[in-house]
Amino acid sequence: AAKREAPTQEEAAQQQQGPETKKAATLFSMLKLAPSGALVRDAPRRKCPHCGRTRKYFCYTCFENFFPDVPRVQLPIRCDIIHFPGENLSKSTAVHARLLAPDFVQLIDYPDVPEYDPETCVLLFPSNTSVSLAEMPPERFAKVQKLVAVDSQWQRARKVLSHPNLQRLPCVRINTAHTSFWRYQHFGEEYLATVEAIYHFYREYFEAKNGQYTYNGEYDNLLFYFSFMYNLIQDFYKEHTERTFNKKKDYIHYDAPPTDAAAAATATATATATPAEPHNK
Repeated sequence: AAKREAPTQEEAAQQQQGPETKKAATLFSMLKLAPSGALVRDAPRRKCPHCGRTRKYFCYTCFENFFPDVPRVQLPIRCDIIHFPGENLSKSTAVHARLLAPDFVQLIDYPDVPEYDPETCVLLFPSNTSVSLAEMPPERFAKVQKLVAVDSQWQRARKVLSHPNLQRLPCVRINTAHTSFWRYQHFGEEYLATVEAIYHFYREYFEAKNGQYTYNGEYDNLLFYFSFMYNLIQDFYKEHTERTFNKKKDYIHYDAPPTDAAAAATATATATATPAEPHNK
């Protein structure tokens, strides 16, 4: 049998990163996102023009974007997000959906849940009776006009779901996806942050309506802020290798170290290069 060559340093680095880190990096590299150049890591905090509170990138109280050229997403159906009031909005990814699709998304504080028509509204939750959009009969799928999602920690979701106005709704689930969220939860990588779940729902909605493999990034900008913050964390810890990200194992997608050949070539080029003229001090 042929002897398998030893892995390169790049391959070894990828193996050490773990599968979930590589999946997250692959997802974000495939998204068709608006440029985020206006957002900068060291942006100063500023006062919200509505409430006067100081925030950094947006006001999560007034749902106000602070930077120009933030994308505005058009969704095919509306979305209500039932927010558990004990959850801090400053840490909620549901706010991202409200900021990026303000004409279609609203946040509602539990327990002030409105009555929903079970014929036209669906609840995004992986219950024992939930079905994927692809499994819905065409005549049932055509009636769906609103998505209802829950924004809470997973251990509190059952309390929200116990509301009588939600218990009447049919549940839908998304196909298995893995979270890229930077906050630890012990349920598993298939348990997504709120904006991740909403994004995957609309992506699957598009394909259920228009055909498999037809999606072309129409709702990717729902992850505009999420992707920016993911990269913010990645870049910080890659620049400060003396620091350790302790919230999730193998979360930081470290760059692969240079191969021996590349390192040798760099060293040779440095040694033989003509020294530059020193700058005047």
